[in-house]
Amino acid sequence: KIRRTGVDALKDKDLLKEIKDRFQEAHDAVDADYTEAIEDLNFAYIPGSQWSTEIKSERIRDGRPCFEINKVPYFIDQVIGDIRQNEPSIKIKPVDSRADPKTAEIFTGLIRNIEVQNDAEIAYDTAAESAVACGYGAWRVNTQYSQDDQFDQDIVILRIKNPFTIYWDPSAQKWDKSDARYCFVTEKIPKDQFKKEYPDASLMSFEASKDRNVLWGTDKTIRVVEYFTREIENKKLYLMQDQEGQLFTTDQEPDMERLPEFGWQLKKERDVEAYEVKWCKANQSEILEKQTKWPGKYIPIVMVYGKEINIEGKTKYRGMVRYGKDSQRLYNMFRSTGAEVIALVPKAPYLVSAKMIANYQSKWDTAHKKNYPYLPYEPDPTNPQAIPHRAEPIMASSGIGFEVQVADQEMHDTLGLQQASLGQKSNEKSGVAILARQKEGDTAQYPYYDNLGRAMKYEARILLDLIPKIYDTAR
Repeated sequence: KIRRTGVDALKDKDLLKEIKDRFQEAHDAVDADYTEAIEDLNFAYIPGSQWSTEIKSERIRDGRPCFEINKVPYFIDQVIGDIRQNEPSIKIKPVDSRADPKTAEIFTGLIRNIEVQNDAEIAYDTAAESAVACGYGAWRVNTQYSQDDQFDQDIVILRIKNPFTIYWDPSAQKWDKSDARYCFVTEKIPKDQFKKEYPDASLMSFEASKDRNVLWGTDKTIRVVEYFTREIENKKLYLMQDQEGQLFTTDQEPDMERLPEFGWQLKKERDVEAYEVKWCKANQSEILEKQTKWPGKYIPIVMVYGKEINIEGKTKYRGMVRYGKDSQRLYNMFRSTGAEVIALVPKAPYLVSAKMIANYQSKWDTAHKKNYPYLPYEPDPTNPQAIPHRAEPIMASSGIGFEVQVADQEMHDTLGLQQASLGQKSNEKSGVAILARQKEGDTAQYPYYDNLGRAMKYEARILLDLIPKIYDTAR
């Protein structure tokens, strides 16, 4: 299966070179953006990621508080909750005079059944949550045999937990990537499983960087890559008329000599450009599964994006977190500073001379940690009238509380959800004002909901194309 010789080996060598060259092109195009998106996810969900390493180390070394009062997931959860309550759905409609409304209803029912059988809402929710947080989410459409002892296949919808394993043709211009020439999906397989599936293959991982698994490490897994290509296939399209006068089209070349026997006529013909999708799997050194034709004409990877902008030809995607990080850092800093100042008020240092406490050094060194009933001292011969006394305590500054409030409001501003949108009491008094502020937040976050709908629309196109080819027999 793996060790191929002669012409096949040469084809595999050329294909592997194409895979490596194109993957490098796709990887370089999104590497910086993927890195920023991963930083957004770490900031929102990984404890300890909201302070810089230098500042955090310095504060810990000095015994100063370094709190993370992470409010970002609360904002994300609000948007995700709204999406789940009003999740888009797929409905097929006839679009011209020859389309059959009943057939459209059948397609809608089939798609709904596919979604139910595969718990598709989990794939949708996973992709939407990732897109809201960092700007990228994805799921895929695939096929599998319906039973172990049958040849019938079913269409399945599978979630992709890590959207950074997807690499698209950087020249694609359409939002849904439907015009992409190629796409990669990387995956890490446990080494023992890899040996069972590909016993003759070399244990060389495909080079990629955004599907790390720190707990397993590289010595226990092998990275492989799926490679989809979408190429133009030139065909002829024929317009036929049957004996009842009905017109229909076909891409099968008619037998002109036998047409009169059936009472059929060839009315028109023209050249068309169709698309053919192919798939294969490889590791770093060889093709693991040979290139085969995918039954559909679309690459079956569905992307959900956050907010998109193109700057000098470079497309950037972001989620909610990107511009809310600095306000969250300020909030953490001023809350930590406020807690530190208030905690020091009852621990104002004592003013003493060295000779007063010379014989009781150990007790005085721990006086700020323990509640001693008394602290002994000896009068200083140089100033016998002096006695130990506390320094004037540091009073909490009103400026710290003000900065905490400012940082909190800036989080609402930069993340795009005001207090009214979160169900919290704010400065709006009338019901009209509250509704206006809620609408402001809903409008700011509507692109995430709308983008999920766009992604599902592309999925519907994939399914409409696949269903007649996969469900081609009575079930």
